[in-house]
Amino acid sequence: LVNFDQSKIEFFVLKTDSKEIRIVRDDQHKGNWTIEKPFKTKADSATVNSMLFDLKATRIAKYVQANATTFKPFGLVEPHRIFRLEIQNGTSLSFQLGNETDNGKLVFGKRDGESNIFLLEQEDVAKVFRSLHDFRDKKLFSFENDDISKIQLTYPKKTFELTKQND
Repeated sequence: LVNFDQSKIEFFVLKTDSKEIRIVRDDQHKGNWTIEKPFKTKADSATVNSMLFDLKATRIAKYVQANATTFKPFGLVEPHRIFRLEIQNGTSLSFQLGNETDNGKLVFGKRDGESNIFLLEQEDVAKVFRSLHDFRDKKLFSFENDDISKIQLTYPKKTFELTKQND
């Protein structure tokens, strides 16, 4: 479907109907990602990298129409989903997805700058178009071990307190 060098990605955008997720590579820590839209928070880098791997592995199931002159029957005039990938050199890769086939197993799609209509497996679409909550960092707290001086665990009948001494 698309070919890219994962290390050169600046950001990507997933649009599903009226919702948009924008995830940006951290400039200081190239392995980390940040969700910028719909709100700013850390992203789960493992999930982002897994999705990018799945995207790279996604193959077109079938081409259905070459040089299409109308996109309306395929649901691509106002696409249901849009994926856009921005690369460091200013290159942009994107594709749109429209209607499902009657059996619901395939989705019509089109890459930007092309007029060929293709089909993608619904399974592959689900691997790429993950939810905002899938992309969010799952850590309860974020801290450096050296910054912690005390840990307190409180239960209904007991409290445990651990206090740091030296290193």
